[in-house]
Amino acid sequence: GDWSTLKTMTVMGENDDFADGTQAYSVGFVVTGDAQYAGIGVPAIAATNLDDDTASIVFDMTGFGAPEEADPVGTQQSFTVKLASEPRVSVTVNLLNPDANEAVITTPASQQLVFTGANWKVPRVVVIRAVDDFDDDDATLWTLQMTVDAST
Repeated sequence: GDWSTLKTMTVMGENDDFADGTQAYSVGFVVTGDAQYAGIGVPAIAATNLDDDTASIVFDMTGFGAPEEADPVGTQQSFTVKLASEPRVSVTVNLLNPDANEAVITTPASQQLVFTGANWKVPRVVVIRAVDDFDDDDATLWTLQMTVDAST
């Protein structure tokens, strides 16, 4: 037989979409077959599964910019938001408008984006409409503020 031939075993960590950090685990062995070897203890081998996911928010701002020179209903621009990894609990991104005299958030109407394990990687659209305040203030910096809440 081949009892004296060295055997190679490959162990691969299971990939997931959670940002759960590096995970330690061990590989154990059970000896079966020949009664002479049954019950012989074989030490477990310690291993580490390196996480390739990060908990972050991904924005796609391609072509975003909302000029004040608006048509009668206002010029709208949009961008998308999604999570970089699957959350274990719901994550809510709250959109806060610091100055409604310069721009308004039209979508989503709730001014919240709620991400779950089912929709975390689906890009969600945020639409901003410039407001013509009739001031000759040239380009005005408007900053959309966001807060993040995670349910437990």
